[in-house]
Amino acid sequence: MELTVPAFQPLTASSPRLSPDFVPDLFHFSLYDDFHPRHFLVCDPVSRRYALFHPPPVDEYSGGRIFSAALLSRDADAGDGGLRFQAVCVALDVDRPRAWVATYRDGECRWRAMPRSRDVAIEFDPYWLEYLAVRAAGSLYWHICYNPCALALDTATLEFSFLHVPALMFDGASGNTHKCRIGEMPEDRQLCVGSLESRSCCCVCGGAATAATTDIDAGRTGKVFIGTLGYGIFSYQLDTGKLESLATEDGMQYGQPNLALLLCSDE
Repeated sequence: MELTVPAFQPLTASSPRLSPDFVPDLFHFSLYDDFHPRHFLVCDPVSRRYALFHPPPVDEYSGGRIFSAALLSRDADAGDGGLRFQAVCVALDVDRPRAWVATYRDGECRWRAMPRSRDVAIEFDPYWLEYLAVRAAGSLYWHICYNPCALALDTATLEFSFLHVPALMFDGASGNTHKCRIGEMPEDRQLCVGSLESRSCCCVCGGAATAATTDIDAGRTGKVFIGTLGYGIFSYQLDTGKLESLATEDGMQYGQPNLALLLCSDE
């Protein structure tokens, strides 16, 4: 069966309104912020439904300190239209990551604590772990600034590991690993890693160098995003090499491109 690759389409009068503006007290929530949550919010902008639930019962002295959360899976909705899904919180329990899995059914959330990782130790300052996870090729990844690795969580086995950046992207001296980004290729959803070097761009998929980036489009459109200081955000098309500035008609700059796609992920 031929793979159908998602593509952006112009908005029309019949297009669904992909906005979370139906959520009460929306200004209390943030997509990306310093991670000390009092509540979690999961919303479906198409059906305009949402679920609000508490984080797991952990703290720095029992179960670890939470640094990130993400959706694991979406199940068929209940007969009354209620949302059903699984989510994961990742905590640092001393020097080991631990996953807490939430199962949300019929308006109730149940948390399940997974064992501390035996294979992965956080031997660097956890401040450099990014809060926002990237979903690619069956795993969740957390980029680590100034580090030749990314923290990975297999969404099927819930096992942690490290993904090492290809050697050609990191010479151990320049510190360019904070520019590396993980994503998927649009044709076959193969895992790829991209980086923006000082004079050129590089994207590696399974070991073969092809093209460019700092941020890889989570919508699998074949585009990658390049962020700059003072010059805005650009998109780079892997197939054609076309580089475009992402700006509105009135000249305003767009924000982080990948954040908007989190609302309409097909996973």
